[in-house]
Formats: sequence, C-alpha cells, structure tokens
Amino acid sequence: GQPFDARQALQTAVALLPDAPAGWLWLAEAHLAAGQCRAALQAIRAARSIQRCPRSGQVLARARVLAARGRLPAALALVQRAAVRWHGDPRLRAAQALLGSAHRANERPR
Repeated sequence: GQPFDARQALQTAVALLPDAPAGWLWLAEAHLAAGQCRAALQAIRAARSIQRCPRSGQVLARARVLAARGRLPAALALVQRAAVRWHGDPRLRAAQALLGSAHRANERPR
C-alpha cells in the first residue's frame, strides 16, 4: 500500500470542511513538520479568517512558525503579548514558560 500522507489527508479535510479552523491549524502543523513554513502560514491565515477560530490556537501556530524559522525571541514575544491580553488562557501560559526556558537555554554561553 501507499504510505499515509498527513498533509494530503488534511488538505482533503479542509476542502470538505473549509469553515473548521481546527483542520487548518492541523494542516499548518503538518506543513511545519515537512519544513514548509510558507504553506504553514497560508493555512494559519485561512484559520484566522474563520470567525470562531480560537485566538490561542492562532497565536500558538504563528509562534511555532517563528520558532521553526529560528526566531525564538520573536515567538516568545508573540506568546507573551497574547498571554497578557488573554491572561486566563492556560495554553498560552504553558507555551510562554516553555519558550522562555528554550530561549534562556539558547542564550547560555557554551
């Protein structure tokens, strides 16, 4: 048989349910896993255009793209701004802690 292609399956899913933000955000993750940052950003933009797309999901997906591009400080700043804006979101607080730890580890002299 053919190997499973997550991106193809998710592209089919978003074609069938274009108003489901979760499908677009998962497609963005699949593109990131394949090293396709531009395609991931396009999927995130599609998700953001849907009114009921969760704000934290958008922010976390954008932060993942920034981190994948080696822009960890920018990813951390994005999540920090969102955590201040939507202070009750536990996903943003957790991401802020993880990104902060990764950023500090990267800044340590070797």
